[in-house]
Formats: sequence, C-alpha cells, structure tokens
Amino acid sequence: MDLTTSYLGLTLKNPLVASSCSLTGTPDGARKIEAAGCAALVIRSLFEEHIFPSGDMTEHLTNLEAIRKAVEIPVMASINCRAHNRWASFARKIEDTGVHAIELNVYDIPEDPKVSSADIESRQIELVHDVAHSTRLPVSVKLAPYYTALIPFCHHLEAAGVKGLVLFNRFMQPDINTETGHMRFNVNFSRSEDLRLPLRWTAILRNQLKTDIAISGGVHTANDAIQSILVGANAVCLASALYQRHEVHPVTTILNGLKHWLAHKGHVNLDEFRGSMSTRILGEKTGFERAHYVKTLSNGV
Repeated sequence: MDLTTSYLGLTLKNPLVASSCSLTGTPDGARKIEAAGCAALVIRSLFEEHIFPSGDMTEHLTNLEAIRKAVEIPVMASINCRAHNRWASFARKIEDTGVHAIELNVYDIPEDPKVSSADIESRQIELVHDVAHSTRLPVSVKLAPYYTALIPFCHHLEAAGVKGLVLFNRFMQPDINTETGHMRFNVNFSRSEDLRLPLRWTAILRNQLKTDIAISGGVHTANDAIQSILVGANAVCLASALYQRHEVHPVTTILNGLKHWLAHKGHVNLDEFRGSMSTRILGEKTGFERAHYVKTLSNGV
C-alpha cells in the first residue's frame, strides 16, 4: 500500500506528523519519533516570551540545526507568537538552520474589550504575511477554532502566502484546586472524541482553499487518521497519542491500520479516497452542516 502524501510541498512517506511537543524538542527525541515511523515532525515551539525583548535566538537556532541533522525525515520549526514586529527577521534566521518549513502557532487570546474581532484578525494576517514573505520556506498556520467567520479568514491567510493550515490548536484550559485556591498546570491530552471539530471544518474548507490542511487534536487510532483523510486532510498530526504507553507503538498501530483499511477497500494509495467525504461530495456548505444537525436531532437525541 502506498501511504505517501504531499504536505507543504514536501513528499512524506506517510501522513503522520509529530506535532510540536516535548518529545520533538531534542535530537534524541527526534530520532525516536523517526524510528517510530512518523513521516515528519514539528520541533518544539519557540515562544515569543522566551526571546523578547533581547531577541537572542542562538540556543534555539543551534538546537534546530542539531535536530535537522539528526534525522532524515523533514523537520519543521514552530513559532508560538502574537506580535509581528520582529518575527520576519527571526524567520530568516530559522531558514538558515536547514529546516524544511515553519509552522506559525498564533496563540492570540482576546483580552482587551476595546479591540474588535476585525482588529485581531487584521494583526494576525499582517504577522502571517510578514513571515511568509520573509522566507523561502513554506509556512503553515496552526489556528484556533474561535473565529467568527473562519472561511473568509482562511482565504485571507491563503492570500497572505501560507501554504498550509493546521486545524486546530489546543489551548491549555484552567483547572483550579478548590482546596488550596491555586491553579493546576496540567496538560489536557486529547481524545478521539476531540476529532469531530477539525473533521467538520476540514470537510467544509477542503474544496474552498488551495492550501494544504493538516488535522490536529484527536488523532489516536487508524480510524481517526482514515476519517481525517476522508474529509480531505493532507496530513494528520499526533501529540497526545505519542505519550501513551502501549505494547505496540501507536504510530505502528495507526500505519498498520491504514494499510489494512486500504487493502480492505481496494485502494492502493491515499489520493483515491482523500476528500471523498468533503462538502463537495456530501452537499454544499450550509446543506452539509444543516443536514448533519437535523438528522442527528431527528433520531431522538
């Protein structure tokens, strides 16, 4: 079975990409990710707060280059950012490390009641434009699901020069210890049930955009990966699944499951069924969304 896919202009041996996390932050971790079978990885994020105001990226750049040299699979840098004033110059420095792409993780929490949604989107598009036009590397954007009109915003990102969208970012949610009155800083790992939101939006966006789409958040099984490709995803991103302890590595299980399903359905590659469950096939835009809603509630739920 041929599991190759194209993502951000890169040919990947399969659609599984290790998301930015602690496991992808060192050369040794990257080697383990490659050995497990992932086709690419996103290096642990560089946070805006870690380098401003000094702007010193030396340690991070050295680590990027070391990870890139440690593995044969494509590696992508991750920038977790909000402001745009200096990221263009940083992107050029990142390009010099030899990484294959840049993923912008736009973690922008609207906290000022005087700033409108249009203002927030405008500054994000400006940031993306500045970075995308400052480097020869393909740039993807990892989005939150919380946009008033996600479709036109994605069109603006495409016009700004992005080559891919990652749906969606998982924000850290608050957890309060009611005995001590302190915040708990726990990682909220995803579950397969979390896949439904990115599935929905990938199905809607797939045929409206030229950019590649990667699904992130909720991919734990072969069935999750298959659903992602059915709605049109070019790649599926794993993080939470990589932290799970099983007798068989989850990447191996997912890849074997993909091959088995392809053989069972008589497919020889992913492109034969990619996007077959998108809105173009199931109904146009509102019809797709309304039909799912009506049928579910009409069944007595």
